[in-house]
Amino acid sequence: MTRNTRKLALEPLIDDAAPAPAKPRQGKRRRELLVGDWNIGFLVRDTHRQFRAHLRDRLLDEPHVLSLWSYLWALFKEDGLAQNELARRVRLVGPSVVSAINQMERLGLARRVRSETDRRVVHVWLTPKGRTLESRMKDVAAELSDFALGDLSDEEIAAFCQLFARIRARLEPGD
Repeated sequence: MTRNTRKLALEPLIDDAAPAPAKPRQGKRRRELLVGDWNIGFLVRDTHRQFRAHLRDRLLDEPHVLSLWSYLWALFKEDGLAQNELARRVRLVGPSVVSAINQMERLGLARRVRSETDRRVVHVWLTPKGRTLESRMKDVAAELSDFALGDLSDEEIAAFCQLFARIRARLEPGD
């Protein structure tokens, strides 16, 4: 499959609700796996740092994009989100979100608009300049994902996404 068809084939796996997590298995062998070199938290964090380094290298001409990536991506999916909904979608709170929106405004990428129906609510809208980043960011994301997953079959990628979605669902607040 090409990069574009691979992306399309995986989108439903990522957006669908993950199945109910199974009860954790116990045992010495499992514990050794969880605290050894294969500690899942370390692997995820280390992989994330490597992804960010590769993204940074690909975005040298637009260094601000990396720090605003999740906010811009959420607004590409649904422009005009209320500020509190944007915070929920990027899984951050308070000052971090306000700071990011301030930065997007300073850079001319987004603007705040107070709701006409509820003056307490502030919506965040992309500007035309902000909207122009969408294709570049999607191209970079597809290129990097294709590179990172290049040695995996489509079936392995689908299985990985399903497993990762289950892990993420289990760690959701309230579980």
